[in-house]
Amino acid sequence: HQIIYLLKLLEASVQFHPGALTNFLSEEIFSYADVPYRIAPYEKLLADPRTTIAFDHARNREIRARAEKIGADGKLLHSSAGEIYYVNFAEKLLVPLLAKLSNLIPGGGIWMNTQRPEWNDANNALVGFGVSVVTLNYLRRYLTFCLDLCAAAPHESYEISAPVFDLLKEIALAFTETNASAPRILMDRLSGAGSKFREEIYARTPNEKIVLGVRELCDFFQHARSIVDETLRANRRSDGLFHSYNLLAGTTGDVVLEHLPEMLEGQVAALSSGLLSPNESLKVLRALRKSALWREDASSYLLYPDRALPNFLEKN
Repeated sequence: HQIIYLLKLLEASVQFHPGALTNFLSEEIFSYADVPYRIAPYEKLLADPRTTIAFDHARNREIRARAEKIGADGKLLHSSAGEIYYVNFAEKLLVPLLAKLSNLIPGGGIWMNTQRPEWNDANNALVGFGVSVVTLNYLRRYLTFCLDLCAAAPHESYEISAPVFDLLKEIALAFTETNASAPRILMDRLSGAGSKFREEIYARTPNEKIVLGVRELCDFFQHARSIVDETLRANRRSDGLFHSYNLLAGTTGDVVLEHLPEMLEGQVAALSSGLLSPNESLKVLRALRKSALWREDASSYLLYPDRALPNFLEKN
């Protein structure tokens, strides 16, 4: 959900402050929080996707000591020289995008492997093996926003922290070199790239920046969006609705997905993603009216179908 909350703020900024974000793209006035949590390497994610976060006590002590000395700025990421590490807005846009793309399950959605639920507590149980089509829909909308923003910018290039630049390159190569019919290979390459990136930034603050051409960046956004579109279209249900969440049947062997029942938020996300044509959107709306999500008596929709659940004695 962080993607759509961020995106709505960015969209509002474009509406009310035209040109402001475009100017920020090249300005190195943005910082990172120095967060002492560590996401496990990819191998450990596969071994136990429900236990993936560790707390770095030593790093936390460093952060607290720095904050006591200089105040709240001590909780920001600092360079090896002891100065706050600043980056431009182009990089700040890229980091959440690349983090999500590195957890793409081809044909499924975004892998929910960081012990955080989405949207509401009903989805807590999905952490670890859950795969979000909802987030992927909003990621598509985010990609379109980034593409439009960069295409309208007057700059020819941006300086990006070396680890972020390398992660972008690795993901772009994975998309180019991996066949869509081999989802496990693509999943391994994407998650492996994300794991390598985390290992590098946990070890040290970046000390090098690399020039990234705007044309190259726009091409990446377009290619990534086409890959995302393939997975979104693969999640169209036979009744005309879209899947909202899937489950990984396991983390070894081929990618095998189990579909959860229909949910209203999946249809809202699909309709706002920008993927569907007006005709396709109309088909979703008509399918919604015919679905178990529609309540004729209230002339409204349910978040989830009203199902007859077994009672305690039936289950035990």
